[in-house]
Amino acid sequence: MDYSMDELKEAKRQIDSTLHKLGEVVKTFEQKENPKRYQS
Repeated sequence: MDYSMDELKEAKRQIDSTLHKLGEVVKTFEQKENPKRYQS
């Protein structure tokens, strides 16, 4: 499969955005009173 440079840049942007959101979720859970409660 061949992808254009624009498609790859957009995919990277979306991945970076997702990683940033996940990082914020982790911070939120760590700030909760009982973070152990949310561990699987």
